[in-house]
Amino acid sequence: MIRINKNKSKTTGREYLEICDDKLCVAHNYFTVNSFLSDGSGVVLSVFENDGTTKPPCRYFVIDLASGEYEYLTEASGWETGGVSCDNKLYYSEKNNLYCTDVISKKTDLLWTAPENKAFHGPVSSTNDGRYLGVYWSEKEENSTFGVFDTYTREMKIVTEVSFMPPFTFADHGMICPTDPALMFFAHEGSCFYITDRLWLLNTVTGERHNLFRQRLTDSGANADCVGHEIWKHDGSGLFFCKYAVSPEEPRGIYFCDLDGNAKCINSDANHWHVAVDSEGLYTVSDTGSAGVESDIILTDIRSGQAVKLEHVDRWPNHPGHPHPCFSPDGKNVIYTFKKDDGNLAVAVMNIKDMRN
Repeated sequence: MIRINKNKSKTTGREYLEICDDKLCVAHNYFTVNSFLSDGSGVVLSVFENDGTTKPPCRYFVIDLASGEYEYLTEASGWETGGVSCDNKLYYSEKNNLYCTDVISKKTDLLWTAPENKAFHGPVSSTNDGRYLGVYWSEKEENSTFGVFDTYTREMKIVTEVSFMPPFTFADHGMICPTDPALMFFAHEGSCFYITDRLWLLNTVTGERHNLFRQRLTDSGANADCVGHEIWKHDGSGLFFCKYAVSPEEPRGIYFCDLDGNAKCINSDANHWHVAVDSEGLYTVSDTGSAGVESDIILTDIRSGQAVKLEHVDRWPNHPGHPHPCFSPDGKNVIYTFKKDDGNLAVAVMNIKDMRN
């Protein structure tokens, strides 16, 4: 049975809502997409068994944060594909099929089908107005095809196919620009020690693409900037990402890169791992660490660069047990996943309204 508990952090004393199940795991959507309803009254989460895999089959449900009442929406073969748009639509993929479930009416529609030998990857991203979806699909994580789906006309514009030289061939993490469907981001996936061209921009009109952030090399030829876990700023002016602690050269931490490729470090006080930004572009929330089974949840003021710890959590070393913190649409709440004492996952929703200025 899914329930909501009111808890207080043993580390910081801050209160939060814990959403959990008696026997199963509960997790929120990936940090690059939204989990909240448009008015902030509820969240769309997934529930699944702890089967030891990184993409367990799940059931999506919506839960009211005030009453605790919940309803099941649909099922999916993996927790990581879903994202909620501004008009309360849950977009997700199932193998080579793209689906939409209306969170209010509970109606599910099949939107589009890729070739039978292909499969969609990652969460389905959407523009701020909910009209366009950014998607990508491939066969065995090779030769990714990027597309833009118009939810009004139900037409798929197939943009281009992207692949890289072995051994790291996969183009991953495709995300449509929140304000301009003519732009998509994607990442050159692979070991951060060897990938020196991680961040890419794709023009969905012309199919042209270019490496956005020029990573440096050390004097010995090693990758000086080990980066990843990117997310669009909501106004479409650029992307935030993390430069990991394993990077040979400083500063390490949270970065912002504009569309001209100019990057600056926002905060280097912690071993930032995943980073999300609020809709106003004033704050980031991040988790720390990559190795290990613990993380801090950190709120950073982008204007001043000052950071404060919200919570310290236990987690799994692998998906779907990473915290992946992110904001509600109004920026007043932070949501993240954590490991309970029984080893299963739960979701926390923490109100941070008092910390914003």
